[in-house]
Amino acid sequence: MPKEVKPCPFCGSTEWVPSFHSDKPHTTVSVGCEDCDAEGPPVIISEENRETAIAEAHKRWNIRK
Repeated sequence: MPKEVKPCPFCGSTEWVPSFHSDKPHTTVSVGCEDCDAEGPPVIISEENRETAIAEAHKRWNIRK
């Protein structure tokens, strides 16, 4: 997991939760703001790469200007 999580661009919160979505044939995970429910870009996951996918979703949450 990244050491630093950027605050939510909408509400400023630094509280986040992983958000899982099952859309056959894929399951995705994204990082979501716990306060306002904003979500970052999704990452396709499998049971083998679950933790890696969450870490990648975290990185994608942090990539913005």
